Amino acid sequence: MQSNARDGFSVEGAQATLVNSTITQNVRVGVFVGPGASGRVGIDNRNEAAGNTISLNGSSGVSVFGGSALIAANTVTLNGTDPLQGGRSGISVVNAVADVSGSNTITNNAAQGIFVSRSNVSIGSTAFSFSGVNTISGNGAATAAGGVSAFLGGTLFIRDAVISGNHGGGLILGGRSQAQVIASQIQNNLAAGPSAGEGIRLFFGS
Repeated sequence: MQSNARDGFSVEGAQATLVNSTITQNVRVGVFVGPGASGRVGIDNRNEAAGNTISLNGSSGVSVFGGSALIAANTVTLNGTDPLQGGRSGISVVNAVADVSGSNTITNNAAQGIFVSRSNVSIGSTAFSFSGVNTISGNGAATAAGGVSAFLGGTLFIRDAVISGNHGGGLILGGRSQAQVIASQIQNNLAAGPSAGEGIRLFFGS
């Protein structure tokens, strides 16, 4: 799924499983799970890992908007190539539910590694046979800071994550967002613009 004029893969009001694929250089989003949709991205219907490579898309690598997604074993890298596009995160979850179960490598995306708004997101799970570790590194910029960022009532559960070397901070919670963090490494995150590069930063009632 390469070089399409909009999204590489899109599902709305339906169920879909996307495995063992390369989704790259699409104008907008690599993988879009829209309103009323349920998507499995990198995990098959037997709950086995079958990851995708999602890279070099103009906006976010994976966008879950108004739907639900189970995301595992993917390489999500170098997305957000078009500065005129919104989003530009590795994984964006807005008004939705997502389980970023494990074995994902989310690196070097133009905006946040994982961005959450008005959504419930679990990062890391022990429920599957594959590793529950997610590596989130090298993401973010001065205007879209952080390895993992939640805003406007986002709720996160983070287990066994490695969040390192991101620009503007490791974990950022704002606007009445909350997170529970267990057995994770948040280290070596960098300053970017007004963000000082904290491991964890809370603001605006979080």
